Amino acid sequence: MICKTEKSAMIKILRNDSALPNHIDVVIVDGFFLIHSMKDVPQSFGNISKKILQILASYNASCVHVVFDRYWSPSIKDYERSLRGGSDSTHEYVISGPDQARTHDFAKELRNDRFKEALVRFLISHWQSNDVAAFIGNKTISLNFINCYSFSVVNGNVVKTEKLDFFCSSHEEADTKIIYHASKINSGSTVVVKCSDTDIVIIMLGNLHKIKAKIYIECGVSRSRHIINVNALHELLGLDLCKALPGFHAFTGCDYNPAFFKKGKKRPFQILAKNEEFQQAFASLGDTGIDIDNTFAKIEAFVCSMYGYETQKKINNVRYLMFLRNYKVKNTDEAFLKANLKSFDASCLPPCYTELLQQMRRAHYIAHLWNKATLRDPIEFEPETSGWTLTNSKYEFLWFEGPQLPPSVKDVILDNQDSEGNF
Repeated sequence: MICKTEKSAMIKILRNDSALPNHIDVVIVDGFFLIHSMKDVPQSFGNISKKILQILASYNASCVHVVFDRYWSPSIKDYERSLRGGSDSTHEYVISGPDQARTHDFAKELRNDRFKEALVRFLISHWQSNDVAAFIGNKTISLNFINCYSFSVVNGNVVKTEKLDFFCSSHEEADTKIIYHASKINSGSTVVVKCSDTDIVIIMLGNLHKIKAKIYIECGVSRSRHIINVNALHELLGLDLCKALPGFHAFTGCDYNPAFFKKGKKRPFQILAKNEEFQQAFASLGDTGIDIDNTFAKIEAFVCSMYGYETQKKINNVRYLMFLRNYKVKNTDEAFLKANLKSFDASCLPPCYTELLQQMRRAHYIAHLWNKATLRDPIEFEPETSGWTLTNSKYEFLWFEGPQLPPSVKDVILDNQDSEGNF
């Protein structure tokens, strides 16, 4: 199991509660967030489709965009999906028509990637029938999955058109598709994004200097619902810090990358916010022309500060100093206390140099996807050269390269083990 951290902590740090504007031009919705949060799910797929349309048409905007994740394999999100219980079944799920009854446990089915894909394909097909014209009404509703389609009603008939400007088939996640859609909205328009994911706030802040619309993000539902005025928050934080946020968030732990044990987001963010050099280093993650050695040296110094050693620049030195703090004896005749060994959790040590390098490589890849979210084709790197390894058609973390232990240490351990692995 990899170390995870509470991503929503970033929302608590960045949160600037606002109210929705009086006039909204466009609403962009994370499709699966909407479906997961839907209550009293109808029994047939046709009625599910109509209820989704009814919700979308109820939003206070003339144009509504609903954006869905795509699912391909292998994916750098393979591990995260396995934690969520997502199915990698190759069995094709078929929705034959609007009268087909859904399964009893609809929430469980939503963990099946094949089912979700079939559901979205059914929505695209069903929404072009005149049966749903009354639900669309005078709104224009766009759906982005593999391609993007727009549905509107003309003279009582549903008209389906392709929205070529919004095609972004190289994007896997709804998070970056939402940013891409926002970048295509006319200058001066007011856009509200409805979602649940912290990542969208971070990616939006990192790309806002390339977006001409005014952006509000509405996170969560019911009592946990809050609204962020992204433009106001961007102005408060400043351009340099906002550009650093995608790389920082990817490095300190996200759906694609492990977190640092018990370090969270708050204190690392405070360190980042006070240091322009660290901000420049994280902002450069994702750039194709990055100076890897120089950037890694700055990020290595950042991690040293994160573990309380601000004067240190080398992470292996910090590991050594932390080890001495627990085990250094006053003299060589002093007995070794096994109790100290039992009470110490090695996870509290920072990753070593070779592990930290792979962590940064993954953050570099993720930040590239996020920072290029306004592009139709953002992918320029390969996971196999960015901190992952392909095993059995799945991407797994490449923790480090080279030997796990120095040969001399390995020999000592092996020489002193019995047949059961005890010392």
